[in-house]
Amino acid sequence: MSVRRFLSALVLSVAFAAAGEVFYFAGREAEVPQGEVVAVEVRAGAGNGRGGSWQIAWPGATVRLSFSVDRFVDGIDRPGALLEVNGEKFECSRGVATSGDPNTVAIEWKSDSVATILVGERNVFEVASTELPKPAGKVEISGLSRPFDLVDFIIETDSDSFGRLESGLDDEAIASGRRWSYLDREADPKTAVMGGQYVLAQVGLELIYVEGAMTNPASWKTGMTKGRLKPTGFDGYYRLQWFDATGRELSGENYAEVNDDLGIMKLTFPALGASVRFHD
Repeated sequence: MSVRRFLSALVLSVAFAAAGEVFYFAGREAEVPQGEVVAVEVRAGAGNGRGGSWQIAWPGATVRLSFSVDRFVDGIDRPGALLEVNGEKFECSRGVATSGDPNTVAIEWKSDSVATILVGERNVFEVASTELPKPAGKVEISGLSRPFDLVDFIIETDSDSFGRLESGLDDEAIASGRRWSYLDREADPKTAVMGGQYVLAQVGLELIYVEGAMTNPASWKTGMTKGRLKPTGFDGYYRLQWFDATGRELSGENYAEVNDDLGIMKLTFPALGASVRFHD
């Protein structure tokens, strides 16, 4: 989906179907989702249009929207808006709110290093096409003046949900991992449906798909990442990153419990009211 069409839907509050995956964030910072980032969109208002500014930043990149007012001798104010991309300045000549009301800054990548940046209050207009690295690590939104109002923070990735799950592990590494096989589940079929009776290999903290997919079986190949365990500081308890049968990351605060004495791994998905157990 192009940023122009995406932002038109966003600003007008019209429902749309995304070509890739669209991630909405409530806070002012977010880890970059899995997948190839194709666009970042932020809508925010800052200050009262007289010296207000806000920015989007990640390692190696800063995109800042600033406002100013020039006063002529006859007392007439001329408000203006300036886009700065890693220090390079571009004047926003149309469609930008300079009174402190929210504007949208949309960044769409033409390649891995060249981005088109669009800015506007109700409709977005291209302001710059310049070199800018794609986000990695964490993206942060900050208001450099008060008041600051963050309205929307969105990252869009490509639609190749499965290709990005290739772990790169060879057969020997997978065979050496701890083997987990589906045991049973507790789930309401109205909210959660198992995508298969999976067999997984645990290599380090990676849960690698081996076999057992019943939904999208042609897309799941041995060696793909099915999940990741993230230590909590408590033995046997982990936060869980899990990729569902469509290859998309499952949202929510999911977690895993590994009982080495029983040889059981239990994955719990509270938002779905579901849990799945595996045995070694």
